[in-house]
Amino acid sequence: MSRYAIRRSTWARTAAVALAALAGLTTVGPGLPRASGATARPAIRSTQTAGSAHTSSKPKPNHSRTKAKAKHKANPRPKAKAKPKPKPKPKPKPKPKPKPKKGPAIPKDPLPVASREPATGTGSGQVSTSPTQVVGERSDAEAAGLVTAVDETRVDNATDDQTVPTATQLAGFRSGDQSMPAAYLGRIDGAYRGTTDEIIQWAAYKWGLDPQLMRAVAAVESWWHMSTIGDGGNAFGLYQLDARYHCCEALAQTSTAFDADYYGAIIRSYYDGAQTWLNTVSGNGRPYAAGDLWDSVGYWAAGRWDTPAGAAYDAEIQADLTQEVWLGQWF
Repeated sequence: MSRYAIRRSTWARTAAVALAALAGLTTVGPGLPRASGATARPAIRSTQTAGSAHTSSKPKPNHSRTKAKAKHKANPRPKAKAKPKPKPKPKPKPKPKPKPKKGPAIPKDPLPVASREPATGTGSGQVSTSPTQVVGERSDAEAAGLVTAVDETRVDNATDDQTVPTATQLAGFRSGDQSMPAAYLGRIDGAYRGTTDEIIQWAAYKWGLDPQLMRAVAAVESWWHMSTIGDGGNAFGLYQLDARYHCCEALAQTSTAFDADYYGAIIRSYYDGAQTWLNTVSGNGRPYAAGDLWDSVGYWAAGRWDTPAGAAYDAEIQADLTQEVWLGQWF
């Protein structure tokens, strides 16, 4: 058969099949349609495997990747356990640090005791009502009568608080000391026993000073510990009496009342204007004169009158005075 005849025969056969489908016919023979009582349903390509009755028009999915994911989920990589956060440690309660000690005082050039002026103002019935107020001096007994009972805050001072100088010790002290006129030296006796605070009160009332001021000075000088040693091993006790310029190392270390009594006396002598020798030396910021309490206090540290060193020392005392550090939890 020619190529053209074959093509024609194929076209004819294709047309016949199409007509048969339109007429609702079924196949009656090879390649020919045959009539049927029901409309023929289009054939569905089977996707079943051998032995399966399920058919689907959708292509069979490739489960290889899905299974891999499932396997990964079923056996997840174990996660590293998070380290527990450490519990914050409670902050340690700060311990009070000893106040830094002042540097060595400038050597004084005291004049003989006979050239000094006596104390004045003894016997006033007034009591200081502020740290900067100075009133008349009192006897030992009068001062003791003004003391308010206060518990001991420095148990390490217990022995020193009960130690009073003997007559022999006082005589030796007075004969060799030239830090203040005899009228002041003669009244220093340390004749009182009590707690550290009570002794501070007693000395303050005795010399007409305010107890608050003397509490603050003791805080700056020794933090109220009689065992404090400063100025390169030369200053001792509650108010750091310097053996190079004052007196009696043994008494300053062992008797709280003597230490406070001496400090009250020498501050009062500066305030009264009794230390006239101060105008014979160089290094003062201005001429020495009576009636200046803060320069009297500052001189104790600076060794000269009205100096920057004395002002800095006064500022420390004023700060502790404002805070009343001796009443604080960590004192």
